[in-house]
Amino acid sequence: MRHFDIFNGSLPLQVYQSLVSKRLAAGEDPFPVTFCRRVSARTFEAARSASSEGMRGALHDLLAQIVDSDRMSAREKRKRLRKFRETHPDVYRDIFPSEELEPDFMASKDNKDPSSSLKLVGGSLSKIRSVMRI
Repeated sequence: MRHFDIFNGSLPLQVYQSLVSKRLAAGEDPFPVTFCRRVSARTFEAARSASSEGMRGALHDLLAQIVDSDRMSAREKRKRLRKFRETHPDVYRDIFPSEELEPDFMASKDNKDPSSSLKLVGGSLSKIRSVMRI
């Protein structure tokens, strides 16, 4: 076979003939027929709602596993729960309808104590003052 035969359309026919001959040699049907069966809209909607309910249950389980995990640090849990809240807000609100019902570790970084930030500023200012004296 020459290289330009690949581009002129003869290769797919040769490949197809090879596949058919291999199927015949194996005793299989050389021309398998595959098709899709048409379903009614009602059947489709029923299957779709069943799969979405299954998915929703799996997402609830995932959320519970994140919250109850002993292997993750509070920081990692917070990070994953924020990502979960962004991607699946409706499922997140099923479990945590209000911010008061969220786990304690979610509130630790979100609602900072204003006095802690003042301590940081005060500490930074004292360092700056000590450097300026030198």
